[in-house]
Amino acid sequence: MFELDRLEAGAHRLFVEESARYHGTQTSVLAGTHAADLHLQRKGSIKIYGQVFDFNGQPVINGSVRVLGTREQQQTDNTGAYEVQAELTRAGTQPVLDFTHPDFRDVRKRVATHTDDQFAAVRVDVVMDAEHQSVPVLGWVIGPHGEAVADARVNLSSQQPQAFYSTISDERGEFSFDEVEIGTAYRIRIDPPAARYKRYLSDVFEIGPDGAVHEAVLQASDESVLSGLIVDLQGQPVPDLTFWLRNTQVPAFRSATITTGRQGHFEAIQVPAGSIQLGTTSVPALRASGIVLAPGETREVLIPVDWGQAWLLGRVVDDAGEPVSRANVVAQWERQFPDVVSSSRRQTLTDLGGYFNFANLGASTYRITVQADGFATTRTQVALQPGDETIIQLRREKSPDTP
Repeated sequence: MFELDRLEAGAHRLFVEESARYHGTQTSVLAGTHAADLHLQRKGSIKIYGQVFDFNGQPVINGSVRVLGTREQQQTDNTGAYEVQAELTRAGTQPVLDFTHPDFRDVRKRVATHTDDQFAAVRVDVVMDAEHQSVPVLGWVIGPHGEAVADARVNLSSQQPQAFYSTISDERGEFSFDEVEIGTAYRIRIDPPAARYKRYLSDVFEIGPDGAVHEAVLQASDESVLSGLIVDLQGQPVPDLTFWLRNTQVPAFRSATITTGRQGHFEAIQVPAGSIQLGTTSVPALRASGIVLAPGETREVLIPVDWGQAWLLGRVVDDAGEPVSRANVVAQWERQFPDVVSSSRRQTLTDLGGYFNFANLGASTYRITVQADGFATTRTQVALQPGDETIIQLRREKSPDTP
């Protein structure tokens, strides 16, 4: 117990200096408000003992055991047993043991002290892997119906030991690794060659002196792969066209933008199976729908779009032939093709002279819809005629007071 009298009000810092038996400490208190209980960490050491075995359970003799941060080493005896003292130099410190032997891989082990009595002896047993012992690993890759899966990429890896091996399954779905270091933390990852299978990742498993045999059963994929060629209505490729792709049945999925290459082709993209829709990210609004992909299906589609060199010049007038400005004009087109339903939509406003213009048209006929305040909505089919001006006349709506 201690007590400090006649302190000024306010914050104070209390110190306890380091002694032969205890580490120093400090704390902050408010005089007249707080009581200060100071918890000191005893200096001392703990005994760590145990045995070191190889992968077959045989003792590792004459292995070196050292507490990291110290130079003193102990040797394992004929039973693989060892005993070391670890100094607890700081509160909360957990000693780390380093196990080495010329014929085995190094092992480091962090030792957790007991919470009830941190100075109690702790037993730590360790298994060391042989340094250069290699064994074969065999296996096969099969699908959900027992079919062999050829050309699958098979990766075998481990963190302990640090190792990586890779191969391809043959026409029977079989794979093999001839020289694999034995260890306790291996995993197999399989990248199937087709979208109809899901990627495979095994649980962690051991590879012992007798090697290992692994059967990988792939699950059916719920995704598909789509690629395609975008052309105009004359069959010419449309390069540098940027669009989005989405699955209309999976609202959360929407791909990043995709851009066609110089030949109008876009590379394969993995998408959820179902109804797929594509569309441009800018004006005009080009759409391609009606593509339905089955799970695991890989398909390349031909997508004609309304894109070309033609243009449409038009004028909107009223019953008296006077121009109608700021009328909303929409040009739409749609056609069914073998792979897709292709459509387009363009929109603009008439100027002060009632004129409007649409460019980069590829189709020959469009459905034109015109709306303006005070006029009835007009819908008409317009066939493109080079050099001609299309006149669209709006009929004024009658007011309630008009007889």
